[in-house]
Amino acid sequence: MAERNPQLDVIETLDCPVIVQAGAGSGKTHTLTERIVYALTPRDGREAFARSVKNVVAITFTNKGAEEIKSRLRYKLEAAGLHDEALLVDDAFITTIHGFAGRILLENALAFGLNPRFKLINETEEEVVFKRAFDKALSNVLSGADIVENLMSNAQFLQGFSDAGDFPSDDLPFDLTDKHELEIKINNDFKKALTSMIASELGSQIVGALFEDGLLNDDFLKNDLVEVVQQIVQTASQIPNGDFSKAFVGTFMSPVEIVGKLCRIVVDAQTSISLDMTKSRDASLSDALEDYLEKLHQFLNETHTDSTRSDDFKVVLDLFEEVPKITPKFHINGSDRDAVETYACEVCKLALELYCSANEETTTFVARLSKKTFEFMQEELGDDKLTLNDVLRICYESLSGNEEIAEHYREKFDLIMIDEFQDTDNLQLELIGLVAKDNFKNVCTVGDVQQSIYRFRGADVNVFRNYKEHLSSLDCGLIVFNLPNNYRSHSDILALTDIIFPQENMFGDEFLHLNPRGKINDVDDPVFKEFPRVKIGVLSYNHNAKDISERFTSQEALAQQAKEAALHFRELADAGVSPGKMAVLLGSISTKSAEIGQAYQQALTEVGLESVITGGSTFGKCNEALVVEALISFARNLFDSEALAFILRNDFFNISDDALLVLASQFSAETGDFERKTDLSKGFTRIDEVRLKHLSEQDAQSVKFASEVLMSYLDNVRRWGLRLAIREFLTVTGTLDSLSKLGPEGQVVAGNYEKALAIIADLEKETRELFLIHEEYKGFLQNSKESPGILSTSDSQFIQIMTVHASKGLEFDHVVCAVLSDGLLVGQKSPEMKPICDYTSLDMMDRQLLISFPKKWGKKSHVGEMMDSFKPFEQKLLSHQSMTAGELRRNLVYREKHESLDEAKRLLYVALTRAVKSVYLQVKIDGKVDDGYQGKGLWEYLYETFKWDVKSISSREAIELPNGNKGILEYEHMPEALNLEDEEEDEEELSESSEDESLNEDDYVIYPVRDYPKPLNTIYAPLKDESFFSYSSIEKFKHHEYLMESPKKIELQEDDIDGHKLDRVDGDKATEFGTKLHGALEYSVINGARPENIDEVSDARLNAALSNVLESSIFNSVLECDQVSPELEFCVPFEAEGGKRWLRGAMDLVGFDGKKAHIIDYKSGVNPIDHESQAKVYSWVLLTAGYEHIEVDFLHAEVTDDAGDDCFVQHFSFDAADASNLKREIELAL
Repeated sequence: MAERNPQLDVIETLDCPVIVQAGAGSGKTHTLTERIVYALTPRDGREAFARSVKNVVAITFTNKGAEEIKSRLRYKLEAAGLHDEALLVDDAFITTIHGFAGRILLENALAFGLNPRFKLINETEEEVVFKRAFDKALSNVLSGADIVENLMSNAQFLQGFSDAGDFPSDDLPFDLTDKHELEIKINNDFKKALTSMIASELGSQIVGALFEDGLLNDDFLKNDLVEVVQQIVQTASQIPNGDFSKAFVGTFMSPVEIVGKLCRIVVDAQTSISLDMTKSRDASLSDALEDYLEKLHQFLNETHTDSTRSDDFKVVLDLFEEVPKITPKFHINGSDRDAVETYACEVCKLALELYCSANEETTTFVARLSKKTFEFMQEELGDDKLTLNDVLRICYESLSGNEEIAEHYREKFDLIMIDEFQDTDNLQLELIGLVAKDNFKNVCTVGDVQQSIYRFRGADVNVFRNYKEHLSSLDCGLIVFNLPNNYRSHSDILALTDIIFPQENMFGDEFLHLNPRGKINDVDDPVFKEFPRVKIGVLSYNHNAKDISERFTSQEALAQQAKEAALHFRELADAGVSPGKMAVLLGSISTKSAEIGQAYQQALTEVGLESVITGGSTFGKCNEALVVEALISFARNLFDSEALAFILRNDFFNISDDALLVLASQFSAETGDFERKTDLSKGFTRIDEVRLKHLSEQDAQSVKFASEVLMSYLDNVRRWGLRLAIREFLTVTGTLDSLSKLGPEGQVVAGNYEKALAIIADLEKETRELFLIHEEYKGFLQNSKESPGILSTSDSQFIQIMTVHASKGLEFDHVVCAVLSDGLLVGQKSPEMKPICDYTSLDMMDRQLLISFPKKWGKKSHVGEMMDSFKPFEQKLLSHQSMTAGELRRNLVYREKHESLDEAKRLLYVALTRAVKSVYLQVKIDGKVDDGYQGKGLWEYLYETFKWDVKSISSREAIELPNGNKGILEYEHMPEALNLEDEEEDEEELSESSEDESLNEDDYVIYPVRDYPKPLNTIYAPLKDESFFSYSSIEKFKHHEYLMESPKKIELQEDDIDGHKLDRVDGDKATEFGTKLHGALEYSVINGARPENIDEVSDARLNAALSNVLESSIFNSVLECDQVSPELEFCVPFEAEGGKRWLRGAMDLVGFDGKKAHIIDYKSGVNPIDHESQAKVYSWVLLTAGYEHIEVDFLHAEVTDDAGDDCFVQHFSFDAADASNLKREIELAL
């Protein structure tokens, strides 16, 4: 008997609440469509379950999904003979949740008190409104005006004035009985006076608190504060009848309470930790605890009041920095190990209370600022604009307050279906609950908890789980169906998911096994007789290895995996697979998505494969979007030289820099040449024969053409409007024609132009004012997170690169899953110290607005180190309404960390199940490999499953798949695996060469891994020797001061010191030793390893000095820069009163990060002297080359610092503002 398709059970079950758990590729869109047709079809002489398609609701995640269901439904209804219903499909409630809520509001606008012409604004427009509201709110709150408004709105003294019996009113300028005049007087004079008074008192306190917390700096105002307020406003806007005053922040502790608790923790530690006073470490801890307890008692014995609270917190914060520190290694095997851990954990927990309570004023300020921002947003929006959250919230509030209308919709909707239910939230579910029949009996939800990946948009997978649990507890006839049949992926790919996700540390019992039912399993594909369909590539590296030869940066790891992915696709292409069937799916949704995508794109180009980035990068930053913005700006103002220059420098006109220089210069009748600068726009709009004579024939032709085209463009804007004028401009310049010949790259560019024109078309529907269009377009570019446009066809022969999120709902024959998240929130994403705002429920607490905003603490402080070691956030605790602020903090961080890790698992699942024929999973792990990857999040779980050989440098193992086939797992540890590859290639080359051939040192060439900066040389003609000078010609006339009276020398054996002159003033002279040291360090930087030809005995001094530098923290920090030059030569012009001379020299090591440069100069010898002049010369050279901030460190290789841990360093720092003074000092020294 044939197996019944579980889809049929879903389709035919209509009269009870239904939950469908639909696996990836299970055909849920088909199921939803067929269910609607089934509900509309009369059967067995009975009427149809649904009266009409107009009585059906189908909620989809995207507009595209809604259109797809409509299209399929229209076809199916026609095929079923339901022609009248097919004509009504466009009027059905088949839409997104926001479209659904918007339609209900529109249909009942007057009843709900709304403007019937309201407009739903997009995220970009909302961003602009928010920023305006935030600016107003910040000014309002800092002035104290918001408090005045609260006082005024709650004022009950008006009646007091009126009822005053013997109040001396003769001198008042108004009649107390005139309430209206009294209110006007208050709103004008009294309000101003009260605002001024509060601003002077409270405003100074606010500003003081903000300065103390370091909030009033540019970075915080531009980023953190704005982001925090926006998060709170966004969250609060989802709360029905939301009230900011009811936000839960936990209870704050006083400084005295905190210190009292800390005393008890210290006393408990003294009694519970057994200390052996004969051991120095134990004795030191005992003394430290006793001294610390005395300081705590001293604080408690002082007087503390509300007026001293702020100062008290400062004292307590300092006290916590002095807390006696214990590491996990302390008494690691002792019987009191639990007592040690208890002490450390209790200190960490109390520190959290301190950081939250000490930030109470800032938390209050941020809450006030958020409240005012929300209010000003509503003013900005007016009554004719609604945000996406407003639509849902107002629809819920309106239906809740109007039972008659809510009942109308409950009677109207026979069938409600919600797709992608795993990506919904509480407000959306509550809204559906208002229009659904009792106990959701006419509601069918379709989703898969394994595919919930939109937490960053507010989706909450717990809504799915809680909804299922709630209905299961009711006697409502709930039926739960599973759709486990997968019609997309090959069984090998599904078998891989069967290995990974049923594990207890992954999905466990919640995992839905998928049955391979797709036609792909019936096809014998010759490509995979040679290749495995499933491949895992694990790349392990350590960017912070102690030995620099073992270091491998994350950028190098990314480049290596991109190269391996490109070679993988190259093999498939050579086997006959079309590149158009391939995709790279990136797990990252950070600001680096585009940069990561470009790394893969470059690697694919290098193996001859074309690709396009179709999702994950930002449209607003692409050149085409910016060109259109410049064209709009030029149309507004033809004297906008910046916009004009941007247009002329693009590829529309072949105009040279010389031509632009002439256009931007003023003609001098005296010299007969163009000398003085003028605006480019003025020169361009006044092109005459004089200017044209100074141009080459080609430039003259190009300038004339550009002038004609742009003047015609301005005329077209006036006649046709922006969109048509820009399209004509792109046509006349030949841009659109040339793009059609450029293949994939041209399609991306053309797609971006089309996207920009579509945006303008939408804007022109609202207004024809260039100013408004320009401002809206600029706002869109600044705030939009949309992907670039692309014009693609079914036969496109390029590989697509996109994020996993962008791939949702798509499928590709061959997939590389790359740069996936490990699920750990670290660095800037770490939730320990960042503000958290959420609208949710915790345990027994009702859903409410939760805000936690602690002070930041240093990771290297005592408390910070203890938190890293003992992890107070790892323990889940019970939530309750009387929680302290610290307990709330721990709860929220615990949940965020676990939800982030859970979502990383789901992201991996979604990425793998996009593949149809083959999948290549790339795993990139930074850190030690000998600990089972403990603490590495998702990678720890994958290692527990596959157990690759971490002791090998490179390995290749078979994966036994449950379906009997095999996959491949390749492991490599970098950079050793690269060296191993090089050795194997060398062996192959040697075996192929004849036996009598020999190789000498000249046959070897070192290829730098990095893209080193070019020397700063700008010499154009032969010069005499006297034209040059260097820093040494300045320093030789200076008296050098010793920097240390008794320097600490690096340790050498006495026998090794013989013959070495260690009493030199400095090692800067070109001695044999100095030359050797510089050469060895240059070799180490280029090759990432020490030179092998240094003899340990005869070169002991060199070995010791080399180790001192290679282990230096400053030296290694420079190696982490974006660009590194191990020997940067320079020869730059120096204009002085005596004429032009040339300053030349070489810097030992320079690291570049954007506009910042970090110079290191190696010094030998044991008596360090001052090198200020050299630092100034080097800094001036790089400042004149365009860098804006220079750090200079002189590393003394044979002298250690006071602690004996690092090189002795002399440090200097200069900025762009110092350039003129530096030049003046160099001139005076010449």
